[in-house]
Amino acid sequence: MDSLNQRIRSGRLNRRDFSRLLILGGCSLVAGCGGDEKSDSLIDGEGKPSLEITGISSYQQSLDGESKISGRVSHVKPSESKIAVYLSVYGPSANDATHAWWPKPKFGNMFTEINGDGTWSTDFVSGGADYRARFFKVFLVPASIPDPYDVYGYYWAGADLPKELTSQALDVKDYDRGKNY
Repeated sequence: MDSLNQRIRSGRLNRRDFSRLLILGGCSLVAGCGGDEKSDSLIDGEGKPSLEITGISSYQQSLDGESKISGRVSHVKPSESKIAVYLSVYGPSANDATHAWWPKPKFGNMFTEINGDGTWSTDFVSGGADYRARFFKVFLVPASIPDPYDVYGYYWAGADLPKELTSQALDVKDYDRGKNY
């Protein structure tokens, strides 16, 4: 949303930006849509931290440049949690890069912040065959988990996922766009 706000302020909107503006309707993008701010409020009160995937772009939408995965969390404070999204084009395997898990939205920025209302959204196409991704794994993790670059000296992409995510995840969801996505 920040880059869209910047393009609005600079007057450099593209066709996809106009589509977003039409979909968002009366929402004031420059001022914010509410819920975009970090919050110390517990989302949905006490309970077991949970994560849901509420939407994902289709294969065709991904080809057309709209590549979002989005969702909502409950029973966490957004300021104390974050989202990690990984994708695999054909399914995890050690055989080649198209079968590896890749962090999204991209290397160097692998975590997605949670909005004050518990929603989150991130782009998942950053190059290569990402638009063809079939398998997704989304983690709700404590904000204290470090970026893998700080742990390994490189960004994680492989058949296995970083143990920091799998061992400390508050919730994990898998999503398969299906054979005919």
